[in-house]
Amino acid sequence: MRGGRSTLLVSAAGLLRGRELAGEALVALEEEGIALVFLRERVMLPLGWIEGARRGGAAGAGAGAVQLFLRDGDLVELAGGAELDALVTELGRRVLVLPELTLSLRALGSRRGAPGEPHDRWFAPLLAARRAAEHAPEPDAVRRTLDAAALGGALTRVLREMAAARWPDEPAEHRALEAELLDAAAAVLDRLGVLERAQASLAGASEEDRYARWREWTSALREAYASADACWPALHALMTESAPRVRPSRWRRWLGVGRGRGRRGGRA
Repeated sequence: MRGGRSTLLVSAAGLLRGRELAGEALVALEEEGIALVFLRERVMLPLGWIEGARRGGAAGAGAGAVQLFLRDGDLVELAGGAELDALVTELGRRVLVLPELTLSLRALGSRRGAPGEPHDRWFAPLLAARRAAEHAPEPDAVRRTLDAAALGGALTRVLREMAAARWPDEPAEHRALEAELLDAAAAVLDRLGVLERAQASLAGASEEDRYARWREWTSALREAYASADACWPALHALMTESAPRVRPSRWRRWLGVGRGRGRRGGRA
Protein backbone atom coordinates (compact mmCIF):
# COMPACT_ATOMS: atom_id res chain seq x y z
CA MET A 1 0.00 0.00 0.00
CA ARG A 2 2.98 2.33 0.27
CA GLY A 3 2.54 5.54 -1.67
CA GLY A 4 -0.65 4.40 -3.38
CA ARG A 5 -4.35 3.73 -2.93
CA SER A 6 -4.42 -0.05 -3.34
CA THR A 7 -7.53 -1.60 -1.87
CA LEU A 8 -7.84 -4.69 0.27
CA LEU A 9 -10.94 -6.72 1.11
CA VAL A 10 -11.38 -6.97 4.89
CA SER A 11 -13.92 -7.81 7.50
CA ALA A 12 -14.59 -4.67 9.54
CA ALA A 13 -16.20 -4.35 12.95
CA GLY A 14 -16.32 -1.62 15.55
CA LEU A 15 -17.88 1.56 16.79
CA LEU A 16 -17.54 4.97 15.17
CA ARG A 17 -19.26 8.02 16.67
CA GLY A 18 -22.08 5.95 18.09
CA ARG A 19 -22.53 3.90 14.92
CA GLU A 20 -21.78 0.22 14.72
CA LEU A 21 -19.70 -0.90 11.79
CA ALA A 22 -19.89 -4.51 10.64
CA GLY A 23 -19.39 -6.39 7.40
CA GLU A 24 -17.06 -6.78 4.49
CA ALA A 25 -15.43 -3.66 3.12
CA LEU A 26 -12.70 -2.50 0.83
CA VAL A 27 -10.02 -0.60 2.77
CA ALA A 28 -7.54 1.88 1.33
CA LEU A 29 -5.11 4.33 2.89
CA GLU A 30 -5.74 7.64 1.15
CA GLU A 31 -4.24 11.09 1.58
CA GLU A 32 -6.75 12.20 4.19
CA GLY A 33 -7.13 8.92 6.05
CA ILE A 34 -8.34 5.33 5.88
CA ALA A 35 -11.35 4.75 3.62
CA LEU A 36 -13.74 1.85 4.25
CA VAL A 37 -16.13 1.11 1.40
CA PHE A 38 -19.04 -1.08 2.45
CA LEU A 39 -21.77 -2.34 0.15
CA ARG A 40 -23.99 0.73 0.72
CA GLU A 41 -21.75 3.40 2.19
CA ARG A 42 -18.25 4.81 2.31
CA VAL A 43 -16.73 5.62 5.69
CA MET A 44 -13.64 7.78 6.13
CA LEU A 45 -11.40 7.57 9.18
CA PRO A 46 -9.41 10.85 9.03
CA LEU A 47 -5.76 10.60 10.06
CA GLY A 48 -6.40 13.12 12.83
CA TRP A 49 -8.97 10.80 14.39
CA ILE A 50 -6.62 7.83 14.61
CA GLU A 51 -4.81 7.85 17.96
CA GLY A 52 -3.07 4.48 17.65
CA ALA A 53 -2.88 1.22 15.75
CA ARG A 54 -2.10 -2.27 16.95
CA ARG A 55 -1.37 -5.32 14.88
CA GLY A 56 -3.49 -8.28 15.91
CA GLY A 57 -7.08 -8.14 17.04
CA ALA A 58 -9.55 -9.25 19.67
CA ALA A 59 -11.24 -12.63 20.07
CA GLY A 60 -8.05 -14.52 19.34
CA ALA A 61 -7.38 -12.89 15.99
CA GLY A 62 -3.65 -12.66 15.43
CA ALA A 63 -1.74 -12.05 12.21
CA GLY A 64 -3.80 -10.45 9.49
CA ALA A 65 -5.76 -8.20 11.84
CA VAL A 66 -5.36 -4.65 13.06
CA GLN A 67 -7.08 -2.52 15.67
CA LEU A 68 -7.48 1.19 15.00
CA PHE A 69 -7.95 3.27 18.15
CA LEU A 70 -9.88 6.45 17.47
CA ARG A 71 -10.63 9.61 19.42
CA ASP A 72 -13.41 9.52 22.02
CA GLY A 73 -12.67 5.86 22.73
CA ASP A 74 -13.96 4.48 19.43
CA LEU A 75 -12.39 1.35 17.99
CA VAL A 76 -12.44 -0.25 14.55
CA GLU A 77 -11.00 -3.70 13.92
CA LEU A 78 -10.04 -4.99 10.50
CA ALA A 79 -9.26 -8.60 9.60
CA GLY A 80 -8.20 -9.65 6.16
CA GLY A 81 -4.75 -11.09 5.76
CA ALA A 82 -1.08 -10.32 6.09
CA GLU A 83 -1.40 -7.36 3.70
CA LEU A 84 -2.86 -5.36 6.59
CA ASP A 85 0.63 -5.21 8.05
CA ALA A 86 1.63 -2.94 5.18
CA LEU A 87 -1.31 -0.65 5.97
CA VAL A 88 -0.13 -0.21 9.56
CA THR A 89 3.45 0.44 8.44
CA GLU A 90 2.38 3.08 5.94
CA LEU A 91 -0.04 4.63 8.44
CA GLY A 92 2.88 5.11 10.83
CA ARG A 93 4.90 6.78 8.08
CA ARG A 94 2.07 9.23 7.48
CA VAL A 95 1.47 10.12 11.13
CA LEU A 96 4.88 9.90 12.80
CA VAL A 97 6.55 12.67 10.82
CA LEU A 98 8.71 15.57 11.96
CA PRO A 99 6.89 18.88 11.35
CA GLU A 100 8.49 21.96 9.83
CA LEU A 101 10.09 23.83 12.72
CA THR A 102 11.85 26.88 11.28
CA LEU A 103 10.06 27.99 8.11
CA SER A 104 7.69 30.39 9.91
CA LEU A 105 10.26 31.82 12.33
CA ARG A 106 10.67 35.57 11.94
CA ALA A 107 13.99 36.30 13.65
CA LEU A 108 15.87 33.35 12.19
CA GLY A 109 17.55 34.16 8.90
CA SER A 110 16.07 37.64 8.43
CA ARG A 111 17.44 41.17 8.73
CA ARG A 112 14.98 41.97 11.49
CA GLY A 113 16.63 39.23 13.53
CA ALA A 114 19.91 41.21 13.68
CA PRO A 115 22.05 38.44 12.17
CA GLY A 116 25.53 38.09 13.56
CA GLU A 117 27.61 36.00 15.91
CA PRO A 118 25.27 36.22 18.98
CA HIS A 119 22.24 35.45 16.77
CA ASP A 120 23.97 32.40 15.30
CA ARG A 121 25.06 31.15 18.72
CA TRP A 122 21.51 31.41 20.07
CA PHE A 123 19.93 29.45 17.23
CA ALA A 124 22.79 26.95 16.75
CA PRO A 125 21.52 24.31 19.26
CA LEU A 126 18.03 24.41 17.75
CA LEU A 127 19.29 24.09 14.18
CA ALA A 128 21.74 21.32 15.08
CA ALA A 129 19.03 19.30 16.82
CA ARG A 130 16.67 19.73 13.87
CA ARG A 131 19.32 18.63 11.37
CA ALA A 132 20.14 15.55 13.44
CA ALA A 133 16.44 14.69 13.75
CA GLU A 134 15.97 14.92 9.99
CA HIS A 135 18.54 12.13 9.59
CA ALA A 136 17.27 9.97 12.45
CA PRO A 137 16.31 6.49 11.21
CA GLU A 138 12.98 6.09 13.05
CA PRO A 139 10.50 8.05 15.23
CA ASP A 140 11.98 7.08 18.59
CA ALA A 141 15.38 8.30 17.43
CA VAL A 142 13.78 11.57 16.30
CA ARG A 143 12.34 12.06 19.78
CA ARG A 144 15.66 11.33 21.48
CA THR A 145 17.53 13.70 19.18
CA LEU A 146 15.20 16.60 20.01
CA ASP A 147 15.61 16.09 23.75
CA ALA A 148 14.05 18.96 25.71
CA ALA A 149 16.48 18.85 28.62
CA ALA A 150 19.47 18.89 26.26
CA LEU A 151 18.05 21.85 24.32
CA GLY A 152 17.32 23.76 27.52
CA GLY A 153 20.82 23.11 28.82
CA ALA A 154 22.41 24.20 25.54
CA LEU A 155 20.42 27.44 25.33
CA THR A 156 21.13 28.29 28.97
CA ARG A 157 24.82 27.66 28.37
CA VAL A 158 24.77 29.96 25.33
CA LEU A 159 23.26 32.79 27.38
CA ARG A 160 25.85 32.41 30.12
CA GLU A 161 28.67 32.34 27.61
CA MET A 162 27.38 35.46 25.87
CA ALA A 163 27.17 37.33 29.19
CA ALA A 164 30.72 36.25 30.08
CA ALA A 165 32.04 37.31 26.68
CA ARG A 166 30.37 40.71 26.96
CA TRP A 167 31.83 41.41 30.42
CA PRO A 168 34.97 39.26 30.77
CA ASP A 169 36.60 41.50 33.39
CA GLU A 170 33.52 42.78 35.24
CA PRO A 171 32.04 40.01 37.43
CA ALA A 172 29.16 42.15 38.70
CA GLU A 173 28.16 43.29 35.21
CA HIS A 174 28.56 39.71 33.96
CA ARG A 175 26.20 38.36 36.63
CA ALA A 176 23.67 41.14 36.08
CA LEU A 177 23.56 40.59 32.32
CA GLU A 178 23.34 36.82 32.73
CA ALA A 179 20.33 37.21 35.05
CA GLU A 180 18.64 39.57 32.59
CA LEU A 181 19.23 37.23 29.67
CA LEU A 182 17.89 34.22 31.56
CA ASP A 183 14.85 36.23 32.59
CA ALA A 184 14.22 37.28 28.98
CA ALA A 185 14.48 33.63 27.91
CA ALA A 186 12.12 32.37 30.63
CA ALA A 187 9.28 31.80 28.16
CA VAL A 188 11.27 29.45 25.95
CA LEU A 189 12.67 27.58 28.96
CA ASP A 190 9.09 27.14 30.20
CA ARG A 191 8.08 25.83 26.77
CA LEU A 192 10.94 23.36 26.91
CA GLY A 193 9.55 22.17 30.23
CA VAL A 194 6.22 21.49 28.51
CA LEU A 195 8.13 19.71 25.73
CA GLU A 196 9.96 17.55 28.27
CA ARG A 197 6.67 16.39 29.77
CA ALA A 198 5.24 15.63 26.31
CA GLN A 199 8.45 13.78 25.48
CA ALA A 200 8.11 11.58 28.58
CA SER A 201 4.48 10.89 27.72
CA LEU A 202 5.44 9.86 24.19
CA ALA A 203 8.25 7.63 25.43
CA GLY A 204 5.76 5.75 27.63
CA ALA A 205 2.95 5.62 25.08
CA SER A 206 1.30 2.35 24.15
CA GLU A 207 0.28 1.38 20.63
CA GLU A 208 -3.24 2.51 21.52
CA ASP A 209 -2.31 6.17 21.97
CA ARG A 210 1.08 6.55 20.32
CA TYR A 211 -0.18 8.74 17.47
CA ALA A 212 -2.02 11.03 19.90
CA ARG A 213 1.07 11.41 22.09
CA TRP A 214 3.22 12.06 19.00
CA ARG A 215 0.93 14.89 17.94
CA GLU A 216 1.09 16.42 21.41
CA TRP A 217 4.88 16.19 21.36
CA THR A 218 5.27 17.75 17.91
CA SER A 219 2.89 20.55 18.90
CA ALA A 220 5.00 21.29 21.99
CA LEU A 221 8.12 21.11 19.82
CA ARG A 222 6.81 23.71 17.37
CA GLU A 223 5.83 26.00 20.25
CA ALA A 224 9.28 25.69 21.81
CA TYR A 225 11.00 26.67 18.55
CA ALA A 226 8.57 29.55 18.02
CA SER A 227 9.19 30.78 21.56
CA ALA A 228 12.98 30.72 21.07
CA ASP A 229 12.49 32.80 17.95
CA ALA A 230 10.12 35.25 19.64
CA CYS A 231 12.43 35.97 22.56
CA TRP A 232 15.52 36.67 20.44
CA PRO A 233 14.77 40.42 19.87
CA ALA A 234 14.69 40.98 23.65
CA LEU A 235 17.93 39.06 24.09
CA HIS A 236 19.59 41.05 21.32
CA ALA A 237 18.41 44.33 22.86
CA LEU A 238 19.93 43.37 26.21
CA MET A 239 23.21 42.48 24.58
CA THR A 240 23.25 45.79 22.69
CA GLU A 241 22.37 47.89 25.74
CA SER A 242 25.04 46.07 27.73
CA ALA A 243 27.96 47.23 25.57
CA PRO A 244 30.96 47.79 27.86
CA ARG A 245 31.92 51.40 28.31
CA VAL A 246 35.43 52.76 27.80
CA ARG A 247 36.93 53.64 31.18
CA PRO A 248 38.05 57.31 31.33
CA SER A 249 41.71 58.01 31.91
CA ARG A 250 42.94 58.72 35.44
CA TRP A 251 43.19 62.49 34.97
CA ARG A 252 39.62 62.59 33.59
CA ARG A 253 38.41 60.67 36.64
CA TRP A 254 40.19 63.12 38.93
CA LEU A 255 38.48 66.03 37.15
CA GLY A 256 35.15 64.26 37.29
CA VAL A 257 34.77 64.17 33.51
CA GLY A 258 32.27 61.55 32.37
CA ARG A 259 30.74 60.94 35.80
CA GLY A 260 27.08 60.08 35.98
CA ARG A 261 27.02 58.13 32.74
CA GLY A 262 26.06 54.50 33.25
CA ARG A 263 26.55 51.65 30.89
CA ARG A 264 22.94 51.62 29.68
CA GLY A 265 21.60 54.74 28.12
CA GLY A 266 22.93 57.19 30.73
CA ARG A 267 21.71 55.35 33.84
CA ALA A 268 23.87 55.93 36.91
